[in-house]
Amino acid sequence: MTLNSQIAVNDRPSLRPRRLAVDVHTQLREMIVTGELAPNVVLSQAGLAQMLGVSRGPVREAFRRLQEQGLITAEPDQRPRVTGFNPASLDSLYGARISLETLGTGLTAANRTPEALERLNELLEEMDKDVEEGDLPWRIAHRNFHATLASGAGTVVTELTISLAERSEPYYRLYGQNHTDVHGDHREILLAVEARDVPRAHYLHARHVSRTALTVLSNMAPEYEPRAIRAALLPYGINGAHD
Repeated sequence: MTLNSQIAVNDRPSLRPRRLAVDVHTQLREMIVTGELAPNVVLSQAGLAQMLGVSRGPVREAFRRLQEQGLITAEPDQRPRVTGFNPASLDSLYGARISLETLGTGLTAANRTPEALERLNELLEEMDKDVEEGDLPWRIAHRNFHATLASGAGTVVTELTISLAERSEPYYRLYGQNHTDVHGDHREILLAVEARDVPRAHYLHARHVSRTALTVLSNMAPEYEPRAIRAALLPYGINGAHD
């Protein structure tokens, strides 16, 4: 599969030629996350530069950032391509998310502030509206909700939470369920944080984060054993096996 089979050059509006690499990165990342650039599609710096109306420099820098985020792969002497489905990568990514985010949520619950609670409620209301309005607003509010839940653990954990959540977004599409399927988890977690119920916040958050990964693995790689996810869930008494 090649880029030309995915997108016609004139199908998208051009970016201004002097835009920074961050703008190119944002647009390419969105195309990957939404599936417009499908898994395993081969990427051409020249083709993308022409499509976006920029030089190759910003595209090259965007490729570097996308590779760091795990959204594209680049083997020696081969053109980069959109990262395909890899059960081991999904397992390690979500195992890390469970461990990190439960730490943050527990600390946020134990030391909750009026500001954090206000922000979490605002984001929950945004997600309530975004369930009906579309995917992109939902993903932004959802990412910010998880980051705010982690904020009690400090800046480093919050930033890592955002980074790992961004790397998880292609798997949300593979999950293939309506947002409402898991949205109720968010309100339950927030109620536990408001009540300073740390064990329940831990349990609910670990279960919530694992749901997407275990569903995707069950559908796409039922033979794969999610060892990292199971290990991360073990302290919360949750069975990480999938049928």
